Amino acid sequence: MSGQIVWQKLYKCLKDAGFDVYTPGQHEDYCGAAYCVVSQDRVTPDEDTTAGHLTLTVIAFVPVDQYSALDGYVQSIRQALEPMHSEVAFTGSTVYEVDQNFRAHKATLTYRAMQPDLPSDSQQEGWWITGIEQVELLVEDETYTLHTATQCKVDPIFSLGEQQVLRGEGKAVAWMPAEDVVVGYSISLQDVTVVPEVFALVDGGQITEQNGVWTSYQGPDLLQTWEGKDITLRITSRQKSSSDQTGEDIRLTFERCRGQALPFVWKNGAFWSPSYTLLSRGTLGGSAYLMERMDESQREGEYGT
Repeated sequence: MSGQIVWQKLYKCLKDAGFDVYTPGQHEDYCGAAYCVVSQDRVTPDEDTTAGHLTLTVIAFVPVDQYSALDGYVQSIRQALEPMHSEVAFTGSTVYEVDQNFRAHKATLTYRAMQPDLPSDSQQEGWWITGIEQVELLVEDETYTLHTATQCKVDPIFSLGEQQVLRGEGKAVAWMPAEDVVVGYSISLQDVTVVPEVFALVDGGQITEQNGVWTSYQGPDLLQTWEGKDITLRITSRQKSSSDQTGEDIRLTFERCRGQALPFVWKNGAFWSPSYTLLSRGTLGGSAYLMERMDESQREGEYGT
C-alpha cells in the first residue's frame, strides 16, 4: 500500500464522519469553526529492521476563543479514526499549540503506518485502470455529462511519411525511412442513453424545443462543411491495485475536439446505443491529451461535492 493511499483513507474516514477536513494549504482563512487537516509527513526507518514507516498527522483547529472545545474535538477525531487502526496506529503523541496566523488553538495528532523499505531496484506495484466513471463535454460555458458511457476507443491519426530510396547502377545505394507523425486522435465513444444536447453537439444538427422540452432534431446540412464547436472531452476512470484497493481517479483530457455525423445501428429487440466519434487535433508542437491522477480532495474542489 502506498503512503498516499493511507492518508486518503484517513481523509475519507473523517469526511464520512462529518468532519470539516482539508489537505495542507487548502484552508487559508482565519479559524471561524473547528476543522482538521490531514497530511503525510515522511518515511522513517525503524532502528532494528530494514523496514520503514510512514508518519501521518491530523491537525485539529478550534477558534482562539474556544480553547475549552479543543480536547473534546481531539477525542472525537480519535474515535472517528478507530476503524483505521488495522492500518495505522496512534503514536500517543499530541502536541498543543496556539496558531496566531489562523487565530486558533491547534493539536497535532501523530499516526504511524508500516511500509516496507523496498530496494531501489524493486518493481513498484502496478495499477489497473478500470471502468468509465463519467464523460464530460465542455463547450464554452456549458458542461454536458454522460454517466452511462460503456466503451471508449482512442486511435492516433498519423500523417504517413514517404520513404525515399537513392538508386544508382541498378541498385539501391541509400534510403531514408518514412517519418510518420501523429496529428491528432480519433475518439469513439459508446453510450447507452441518448442525451439530445450531446447528440446535437457531436452530430452537428439542430434541436427544437417547446417549453424547455425536446420535440425534434434535424440532422446536419448535406454537402456543406460543418465547422462545429471546439469541444474539450474529459474521460474519468478509476485505479485499482492487485490487492483490489481503489485509488484515485484517472482522467484523460482531449482539447480541441470536433464531432462527426453519427452512424445509426438498430437491432430488433435490443436497445439502441449511440456511437459518437470526435476528432482531437492539438496545436503544432503541443500535446494532444493530458492524463492525470485526481485524489478525493481534488475532485471535491473541482466538482463541489
